Amino acid sequence: MNTIPSVVAVEFSSGSMARTFTRVMPPTIHSTCTTIDPLRQTDKVSSHSDIEARAVFWAEYLSDQEIQPNTVLAYCTGSPFALALARHIDAKQIVLFDPVHPTTSDVQEAFTELVAGVDSNVNLNALPCLSAMTTSDGIIFARDYLTEVTKRADLGLPDGIVEQLIAKQLSWLGYTVAASKAPTIENKELDITAILSNGVCTDIPSNQRESIPVSADRLLSAPETTTILAKLLGTTA
Repeated sequence: MNTIPSVVAVEFSSGSMARTFTRVMPPTIHSTCTTIDPLRQTDKVSSHSDIEARAVFWAEYLSDQEIQPNTVLAYCTGSPFALALARHIDAKQIVLFDPVHPTTSDVQEAFTELVAGVDSNVNLNALPCLSAMTTSDGIIFARDYLTEVTKRADLGLPDGIVEQLIAKQLSWLGYTVAASKAPTIENKELDITAILSNGVCTDIPSNQRESIPVSADRLLSAPETTTILAKLLGTTA
């Protein structure tokens, strides 16, 4: 009987949260780990999709894999997606690294930064609140607004390039909007452990936290992280 834990790692391949668990994954887990990217767009999910739709798509994908994961790993804002995915695949364990649930302010800040990056003369205080809209409506609005601002700024780029740039920006913004609307952590339903760098996660009880005295940017490369993760997974570091 194979007792090696099977893991699905939620990793963003692009954007400010691009990270990988490769450096802290116990060696025994590499062969049973599947990596998925909630930003990946297909014919079933897009930047307009909410967290539930993304979780359903990836749960169906995982159901076709030879090894069925029983543990979900996620970093920072990947946490809301990981929680939804875990429910759909009936995961026995979730390990969250510096978990963050995006807020309305985070969404508006992300949108504001995108607009300001194109045209600093825009009145950023007058921008509509994306969080007041549905995920789909918010991203459609953001797409149209960014397109208008880009054309007005006259950056001298071909239309095709402009469309590609905006689509890339909307990929991360769409996820942030969707994650901000996802349910918060519910400890009664799921077995959750948080591995934290120098910080505190108030959403998770203290007996479900593991703290490591390193900075956030070292959390996914520190040997101490591997040691704790191996212990949680019941394997060797």
